[in-house]
Amino acid sequence: MKLGERHRIAVQIRNLKSRIDEVSNRNTRYSLIKPISSITTEDERDSYLEDARNRSGSNTDESELVGFAKTKDELLKLIDVNTNDGPAKVICVVGMGGLGKTTIARKAYENKEHMKNFSCCAWITVSQSFDRKEILKQMIRQLLGADSLDKLLKEFSEKLLVQVQHLADHSVEGLKEKRYLVVLDDLWTIDAWNWIHDIAFPKINNRGSRIIITTRDAGLAGRCTSESLIYHLEPLHIDDAIHLLLAKTNIRLEDMKNDEDLGSIVTKLVKRCGYLPLAILTIGGILATKKIMGWGKFYRELPSELESNPSLEAMRRMVTLSYNHLPSHLKPCFLYLSIFPEDFEIQRGRLVDRWIAEGFVRATDGVNIEDVGNSHFNELINRSLIQPSKVSTDGVVKRCRIHDIMRDIIVSISREENFVLLTREKITVVAEESIRHLAFHGSKCSKIFLEWNHLRSVTLFGDRPVGRTPALCSPQFRMLRVLDLEDAKFKFTQNDIRNIGLLRHMKYLNFARASTIYTLPRSIGKLQCLQILNMREANISALTTEVTKLQNLRSLRCSRRSGSGYFSIIDNPKECLMITMCLPMVFSTSINFSDRVKLIPEICMSCSTRWYDTKGVRVPRGIDNLKELQILEVVDINRTSRKAIEELGELIQLRKLSVTTKGATNKKYQIFCAAIEKLSSLQSLRVDAEGFSDTGTLEWLNSIACPPPFLKTLKLNGSLADTPNWFGNLKQLVKMCLSRCGLKDGKTMEILGALPNLMVLRLYRNAYADEKMTFRRGTFPNLRCLDIYLLKQLREIRFEEGTSPTMESIEIYGCRLESGIIGIKHLPRLKIISLEYDGKVAKLDVLQEEVNTHPNHTELQMAEDRSHHDLGDCSVQKLPTSLSPCAVVSLLVLSLKGESNESMAETVLSMARSLVGSAISKAASAAANETSLLLGVEKDIWYIKDELKAMQAFLRAAEVWAEQICDLSYDIEDSLDEFKVHIESQNLFRQMVKLRERHRIAIRIHNLKSRVEEVSSRNTRYSLVKPISSSTEDDMDSYAEDIRNLSARNVDEAELVGFSDSKKRLLEMIDTNANDGPAKVICVVGMGGLGKTALSRKIFESEEDIRKNFPCNAWITVSQSFHRIELLKDMIRQLLGPISLNLLLKELQGKVVVQVHHLSEYLLEELKEKRYFVVLDDLWFLHDWNWINDIAFPKNNKMGSRIVITTRSVDLAEKCATASLVYHLDFLQMNDAITLLLRKTNKKHEDMESNKNMQNMVERIVNKCGRLPLAILTIGAVLATKHVSEWEKFYEQLPSELEINPSLEALRRMVTLGYNHLPSHLKPCFLYLSIFPEDFEIKRNRLVGRWIAEGFVRPQVGMTTKDVGESYFNELISRSMIQRSRVGIAGKIQSCRVHDIIRDITVSISRQENFVLLPMGDGSDLVQENTRHIAFHGSMSCKTGLDWSIIRSLAIFGDRPKSLAHAVCPDQLRMLRVLDLEDVTFLITQKDFDRIALLCHLKYLSIGYSSCIYSLPRSIGKLQGLQTLNMLSTYIAALPSEISKLQCLRTLRCTRVSNNNNFSINHPVKCITNTICLPKVFTPLVSRDDRAEKIAELHMATKSCWSESYGVKVPKGIGRLRDLHVLEYVDIRQTSSRAIKELGQLSKLRKLGVMTKGSTKEKCKILYAAIEKLCSLQSLYVDSEGSSSIGTFECLNSISSPPPLLRTLRLDGSLEEMPNWIEQLTHLRKFYLWRSKLKEGKTMLILGALPNLMLLHLYQNAYLGEKLVFKTGAFPNLRTLRIYELDQLREIRFEDGSSPLLEKIDIFTARLESGIFGIIHLPRLKEISLGYRSKVARLAQLEGEVRTHPNRPVLRMVEDRSDNDLADDAEGSPVEVEATDPLPEQEGESSQVIMLTTNNRDKHSSSWFYQVMISSSIGISGRPCFCGCAHLAVPRRGADLRRLPLSSIASHALDSSLSGMNCFNLTFSRDMLLVPA
Repeated sequence: MKLGERHRIAVQIRNLKSRIDEVSNRNTRYSLIKPISSITTEDERDSYLEDARNRSGSNTDESELVGFAKTKDELLKLIDVNTNDGPAKVICVVGMGGLGKTTIARKAYENKEHMKNFSCCAWITVSQSFDRKEILKQMIRQLLGADSLDKLLKEFSEKLLVQVQHLADHSVEGLKEKRYLVVLDDLWTIDAWNWIHDIAFPKINNRGSRIIITTRDAGLAGRCTSESLIYHLEPLHIDDAIHLLLAKTNIRLEDMKNDEDLGSIVTKLVKRCGYLPLAILTIGGILATKKIMGWGKFYRELPSELESNPSLEAMRRMVTLSYNHLPSHLKPCFLYLSIFPEDFEIQRGRLVDRWIAEGFVRATDGVNIEDVGNSHFNELINRSLIQPSKVSTDGVVKRCRIHDIMRDIIVSISREENFVLLTREKITVVAEESIRHLAFHGSKCSKIFLEWNHLRSVTLFGDRPVGRTPALCSPQFRMLRVLDLEDAKFKFTQNDIRNIGLLRHMKYLNFARASTIYTLPRSIGKLQCLQILNMREANISALTTEVTKLQNLRSLRCSRRSGSGYFSIIDNPKECLMITMCLPMVFSTSINFSDRVKLIPEICMSCSTRWYDTKGVRVPRGIDNLKELQILEVVDINRTSRKAIEELGELIQLRKLSVTTKGATNKKYQIFCAAIEKLSSLQSLRVDAEGFSDTGTLEWLNSIACPPPFLKTLKLNGSLADTPNWFGNLKQLVKMCLSRCGLKDGKTMEILGALPNLMVLRLYRNAYADEKMTFRRGTFPNLRCLDIYLLKQLREIRFEEGTSPTMESIEIYGCRLESGIIGIKHLPRLKIISLEYDGKVAKLDVLQEEVNTHPNHTELQMAEDRSHHDLGDCSVQKLPTSLSPCAVVSLLVLSLKGESNESMAETVLSMARSLVGSAISKAASAAANETSLLLGVEKDIWYIKDELKAMQAFLRAAEVWAEQICDLSYDIEDSLDEFKVHIESQNLFRQMVKLRERHRIAIRIHNLKSRVEEVSSRNTRYSLVKPISSSTEDDMDSYAEDIRNLSARNVDEAELVGFSDSKKRLLEMIDTNANDGPAKVICVVGMGGLGKTALSRKIFESEEDIRKNFPCNAWITVSQSFHRIELLKDMIRQLLGPISLNLLLKELQGKVVVQVHHLSEYLLEELKEKRYFVVLDDLWFLHDWNWINDIAFPKNNKMGSRIVITTRSVDLAEKCATASLVYHLDFLQMNDAITLLLRKTNKKHEDMESNKNMQNMVERIVNKCGRLPLAILTIGAVLATKHVSEWEKFYEQLPSELEINPSLEALRRMVTLGYNHLPSHLKPCFLYLSIFPEDFEIKRNRLVGRWIAEGFVRPQVGMTTKDVGESYFNELISRSMIQRSRVGIAGKIQSCRVHDIIRDITVSISRQENFVLLPMGDGSDLVQENTRHIAFHGSMSCKTGLDWSIIRSLAIFGDRPKSLAHAVCPDQLRMLRVLDLEDVTFLITQKDFDRIALLCHLKYLSIGYSSCIYSLPRSIGKLQGLQTLNMLSTYIAALPSEISKLQCLRTLRCTRVSNNNNFSINHPVKCITNTICLPKVFTPLVSRDDRAEKIAELHMATKSCWSESYGVKVPKGIGRLRDLHVLEYVDIRQTSSRAIKELGQLSKLRKLGVMTKGSTKEKCKILYAAIEKLCSLQSLYVDSEGSSSIGTFECLNSISSPPPLLRTLRLDGSLEEMPNWIEQLTHLRKFYLWRSKLKEGKTMLILGALPNLMLLHLYQNAYLGEKLVFKTGAFPNLRTLRIYELDQLREIRFEDGSSPLLEKIDIFTARLESGIFGIIHLPRLKEISLGYRSKVARLAQLEGEVRTHPNRPVLRMVEDRSDNDLADDAEGSPVEVEATDPLPEQEGESSQVIMLTTNNRDKHSSSWFYQVMISSSIGISGRPCFCGCAHLAVPRRGADLRRLPLSSIASHALDSSLSGMNCFNLTFSRDMLLVPA
């Protein structure tokens, strides 16, 4: 950089710093502004309300204002359109501003039915200060046509300056013989009217012309016309005003009638608004953002002038109030509108793009910035600050206008704030230097004193500015962001944009309709910030290559003018030749400047395009560099290179694409089709095959197989002949425009009619070439608009009953319908039929009659006289039409030669496809790096990239070749990653110095290049692969996958059809109630895939049957090859607990090597006196059973233990157990098998019954699956991705062995078929599952995180990488390739398992493909050099040679592998991406971890609960690619500052052990002793693990200052981790205030956990302020608890605006009162409260009002009330309630109408002395669980209610019944009596339950209750019984039963009047129900 320029910038920065300091000091000196809380402002609340209104608010159509229908009719009567003679009549509409004059006049002006009587029309906005010349130009342009004006201006430009008189004479002359309609809107003075009337309108015109004037001045109206032609617009009637306000605020009239207060305030508001529509709409826009309770306060803020004395100034003050109430982010957007001229129609896209370029639109996570800008636009519409002028069929506002009063206000404010400067004719502007936006209206601006280099936007409307204005691309405009010349009326030349590269900061550049520009200067590439480039209708024929450097470009519109004018060799060959010969004259003085600048671009364009007649432009190679591009128009495919066309497919964010294809080759067509298929985000596509001379073909479009799934608009222009089949896949299509296609009836209407979302159908110029167009029943379900233009062969349009139920508009132009339009009565919503010019219809009278009688009051509009449209009753003789033969599309079917070979090849192909894409991106990134030039390898890297792209296209058919490419891709990616790390980790000097490293990398890249060439040449030599289209079944499968992820309902494979009987019979065999005798062995036997494991697991997980009766449980997967030590460890861990295992291993560690007998002896000893339940799953051999039985189970255990074995061998089962205890699992019954298949394919029995072919096919498929559940599920998952019509073809591919001879190998082949049908991107994900041990529960987040780190997950537009990965996970679940294990309460699958057969398949394929290595430890591991993933199960080691340097992932399950005895991070693993140590059972030490930085490519690092790591090394900052860092239960107290360098980090979990056992200050003696004895730790007397643990504890204790928190300190700079999604757990006390504040910058954070115990109030406030900024946060955990005491949430109430998307909230600490902001958490699903000490009342009110709350946990005195009452209407979505250790709780009550979805109630350690009431009111209750130390009064009553509950819930008790029943603990205690409502009995009977409950609250005695049932038929009965026997007589009526002891109750005599019987003596005992004695 030049020193002078450097010095200038440095001085400027210093000056800015000084200005900042001065402003700050000035504020301090004068106390100008006081600091306010950033936690919540009204502005932010408004912003939140704005989002809500953008989503759900219904906009009032302000062009159809309430009460204006009558006004419109009266105005049309005054206009009197039918009187077509006499002089021009002037009609005035008069009224004060805001009454709606312009709206009424425009509705009349746009009425086609009435305006067809005028030959020309014009709308002219006059306003106060108008340009006379511009007014006349507008009138000529609109009345006589744009060509007429251009011709006039050209004529006078050659002679003299154009004056007003010239224009006036032309206008008067042109209008003499025409009938015209002119609207002069907003006329202010009589002088203006006199001038316009005298100079613009002819005096002699007796054609019945009309002039409409709108004005606010009644006196002016009286001078313009007679009183009879003045229409005085009055304010709205009060009823209409109220209706308008209610419509604007989305309130119903019924709501107002039911609420007197609301009715009163609404009436006051409309009165205060003076009944003026504009005031009502703007005020209504504010009220819509406020709650009704706040309307009264707002009413008091309104000025009262409009109510008492309506005036323009009062109206302005009222409207200004709406501006003042705008959120801050909307105010600059609104003021920006002052740039546009009065009554200007503003395009939404143009306005939003300019807002974005100016920086007014804030980026929001997860939302496209254009969508945010559109939401701002919609909000201004909702608030009535701008008015919609053009609305699309689907309701999107395309254009808007600003009311003149509104514009006056924003112009005034903009002027005051120096926001926008508007220059007008003949004025002198003195502007301050702070002006940033400049708009020229008109042509003359004399003196402008501006700091031009401060301007950010310049906009020109009209002629070229004169005076002191710099040139368009002057260096003075160097800070310009926006240059908009779209509405400039002058011709700016090529010279004007020559220096465009000087405007380096340009973001928005609009040169639309710049016909004199013929090339983009090469300096355009310097505009690196450019986002929008609009060059529509220019003479540019090709884009320069420098355009590809514009990396931020989002919109690129460049099209050339249609036709070449003077130089058209097709249209004007003679003129072209003549002008070409005379071309030198162009540069002479005889040709004026205007003609010269027009001719030069035309000749340039014609030459460069070779006179090619299309409007597209050629795009250069490298167009794929524009990754942000969303709009690209218009590409000329014919002149664009194949490479560039192929690159279009890389624009993954492209939403809108327009191309011309005329003249292109078939090869280019194929490449373009392949590119289209890749554009997954494309929403709008236009393909134009038309030239200016003739029409091209579009038949090549049939080669598209998988169109963009989200396509909403499709426009095709060209010959098709037949409708492409892929049209039927366009489920999202909203708008279709077809031109010149020549389509026929039948298939066309069938395919188009089936499109579910099609709303607009436009058929132009013989797009449809048949005589009849029939809309059949059930078709076009969403069609709103049908436009038919110039269909010459069409004779009849027919609508059948049940078609097009939403059709609103039919427009016909240039058609001759000789048979008419038939069946419009079947269109219930039809509003209008419009017959345009040359639209002729037979039987018009019949059509008119049908329109008149249509129930929807349809309107028939005719553009011409009726006679021009009526064909009469034509009887046209139909001529036979010859039909052209249909084009036959031949499909290439590859024959299957050998199933196993094809399966293997497809696997290799899938792997290669997944890898090559990653390698390409790495190559492109490396080549782009400037340092590659220093290494001299840039050319090689680009060569590799290009060659790999070519390979990628071939991979779809490759077999042998693919294996080489797969391996080569890995090597390339490794090399490029290493290259990147080498470059980024060193400065330039060190790169130059380290020649040896340079040389090594360069050599390696050169070698890779040679390998690429060799592989490519080998393919050429042997013709291995021929190129085919990239449109494959894989892409279609991918699309089907997306659909299924969105809508498919997964079968719960744990509840398989037909298994209920099997479960019941197996439980009978287990006999859980027999709790004595020796251990019993039960065997479940059956072939693989029958469901043995699924059935056994359902029983094993049963709380009621197993967990309750067996204190020790274990699930052990044996399999064929198990490790004996690992199996015993697993049994000890599950049966006796992990602590027992750890203590045993610790005890043995210092003495001997752990052997099998050590573990066996311990296990046998501990199980002697325990009742255990063990499942041995997948047992294969008898000797394995004998070994386990002898060594693991004690012989003398008589506790009734049970051992369940699942096996495939009948012989083995019979030798393990007696025949009576062997359960043979059989195949599914036919009906159950069919039901399972239908459920998996989302079909119903009704579908099958109505389709016999389908029924036959389903039966054949389940038979071929052998009625095996696993086979049915996997095959059903494949069928779910196919149409029913394709099932038969797939059926033929199924092997038939299972049907004939079921065997394990046959089942494997069947399941392998499911794998073969996986999409290519899912296959590596599926094979990756072989890493995990058999029957391992795999967590979803862990698996998806690893997939992402490995590069298996392809990014998709609009989705985070994690969301895409989770969609892969869900797809594997849907396809039954994995089985869900644990499901969250919201239905989200949390973990999965892999069936053993499926796992065998993945392991087998992975071994064959060297994808994953699983060392067996027996020396059988034959490893090839290209193995990339390794997983150790147990302490096995790999004894064969392994190249560790290419390993990408390492996972260890169990003990330390011998191969990694010294370190788990050896130097050789330098290419490692994934290191997963989460499930290790050995201790990971600090030494293991210190060298982690050597793994510089690491992306996923997870360390489990077995570690003694106490410090993250500072070198961790070198892991620049790290995405996931899990450090669970470590001794780390603080994260190093280098953690902030990990810019790619998405998950950061770091927790530490919460207590210091050896160095805790809570145990001072032990702490001092251990400290004194510390030297002993380093002696051989202490084991290695003990030494590591004590050192780690000491480090943690000292660094954390003996903090009891398990959080860690995070450093300053944490805010730089912008991609962070998960952060756990932060110790707020240890963390600095600045770092806490930075947490608010983590805008993508979804999950946050913090510890606040011991932190200051200031830090807590900073924390909660940061939390408010986390708009993406979904899970929050705040823990204020310490080990010794409970913390408080003192500052939690300071939150006022919590994260709006919060779904999970966990609070641990004292609250006492529920914070008010909790009620704002409308998305909250899970709420966990610990130790909160909440009180009754407010707590349940707030919690009960949360609409989405599904899970409520109340732990350890979270609630201090005695009663927990669920009120009517509360907790509408609650599913699970868990109550743990609520010491003061005595009663739980559910009122009628509460918690309608509650399914489960868990109670643990609670004493409910009053019981649980009202479970009858819980219709979906499934389970009540009483855990340990849970006691409930009236347990018998609860059991009775459970038994009689209609939903049959289960009452589970972990302990004996007596331990849960309070009635057994307090004999003789006082008893309370409570009478319940009568219970229904048999007819003629009535009964009542009387509850007798103790009143004793002594914690040492239990409550009792007694029920007495009084019945008129059987007397008195009681249940259940007290302990022992007793004699009881019920007291006589009137006796006080409330406080009587039992003895007193027994002493009373029964009054016979009580039941109509004599006294009864009731005797009862514990086990019998009381009956009359």
